[in-house]
Amino acid sequence: KEIVRKVLIISLEESTNTAWEEITKFGLADDFWNMMHKYFGYQPEEPTLKKLFLGFIITHITRNTNLDLKKYKAYSNSLSNECEIFIRSWMDNSRDSTVFDEYCEQLLAGDNQLQKYFVNEIQKHEVFKYIEAESLDLFDKSIIRKIAEALQNGKEDFDTYLGWITNRKTKHWYPRFQNIYNALEYALKLHQFAKEFDGTTISDQNLTKFFRSYTERYYLMDQYYRKFYYHYDKDKEKEILKPTKDLVEKLYNNRLLDKLLTRWSQLITSEMDGKWNIELIDRQDEFYKLYVKNIITRNDKDKIAIIISDAMRYEVAAELQEVLNKDTRGTVELKYMAGSLPSYTKLGMASLLPHERLEYNNQSVFADGISTEGTANRGKILEKVTKDSIAIDYEEVMNLKQNEARERFKGTRLFYIYHDKIDARGDHSASEHEVFDAAEDTISDIKKIGRASCRERV
Repeated sequence: KEIVRKVLIISLEESTNTAWEEITKFGLADDFWNMMHKYFGYQPEEPTLKKLFLGFIITHITRNTNLDLKKYKAYSNSLSNECEIFIRSWMDNSRDSTVFDEYCEQLLAGDNQLQKYFVNEIQKHEVFKYIEAESLDLFDKSIIRKIAEALQNGKEDFDTYLGWITNRKTKHWYPRFQNIYNALEYALKLHQFAKEFDGTTISDQNLTKFFRSYTERYYLMDQYYRKFYYHYDKDKEKEILKPTKDLVEKLYNNRLLDKLLTRWSQLITSEMDGKWNIELIDRQDEFYKLYVKNIITRNDKDKIAIIISDAMRYEVAAELQEVLNKDTRGTVELKYMAGSLPSYTKLGMASLLPHERLEYNNQSVFADGISTEGTANRGKILEKVTKDSIAIDYEEVMNLKQNEARERFKGTRLFYIYHDKIDARGDHSASEHEVFDAAEDTISDIKKIGRASCRERV
């Protein structure tokens, strides 16, 4: 089988295939075709290398679908199991699979009648009749089209469509369509969320319950929306998903976000009484007291690192938790606090530092009289409370070599590491469209710094 693959990889045209030239030179052509009959059941009247390749494709389709390819029945080889082993070993070969892909594309591009016949036959059947076929990308294109059309037509069999996508993740052409499949997956999940959400009642929730409902469930709508656009923007052939994008936009903004924001505003008005305080929910300005002070004071050997990633939404943190739990030996917990108001960077950064009081003066925020702007000032505030502490930027940490980091951080117990990718891109109109990319980069960055910590770099 490997020899046959190597012969075919050179060329499907006998006139340009150097191996075939040698075979015919020594009068071995008949022996070669006899071997194809013996090992694969291939026996056409006028055999060629191109017909042999087509025979493998047809045999695979016949074996893995319920399509009735009457017109090309003669190309179906009798030893289908051997043909299946051959074609799968070629598709799965990391070095040779690209040639297989090229041949499939050439096969369809060079024969419009063949391509049209396949397309028509696939469209006639339900997806379950060809879900296992993977030799041609036509099957993936059909599945993608049918899911997109189902959403557009208001069909709600979401679990079935998600099952199709899960199935295709193990198939040969998935890497080429990965982003478009992922975009569809999150569009489906958003529609599924909306359907379930419509059946819930938020009007009887008080402010505390509503806040917690977001942390437990409602945040998913933001995550699905972000993940849809992340993959949608990555795909080069997203024309087919434009109607899906319009549906996602309307669903997210008009049905989900608008409903949640309206209820949130009502609760703020009715329960706050002009004071920002959510009952039973910790506040951001208590962060140091609740999560840092106790660890630092209970044992002079304990170390703690605080990674502050500006503008990371709760839903991104939820994904980060999943990623870290898969990537680390420990267990990563996700907790929440009510942010400081007004919700902007200067106050948020200041709220996380140790302080007795925060003051706003001349467009700057001060913690116990010290400006909280810039990494250097934040370091001074930390040192005032904990001597063995440091405030440092993420890039500076990651640019240090291991021995440099060990020397510089020798004896340091408290680290405040400042990371800013999401906010930096979202703040500028020229790059704000990259904010979803920045969220993915941020998750990757924090994974890196976690690994660096495990290697005692920090």
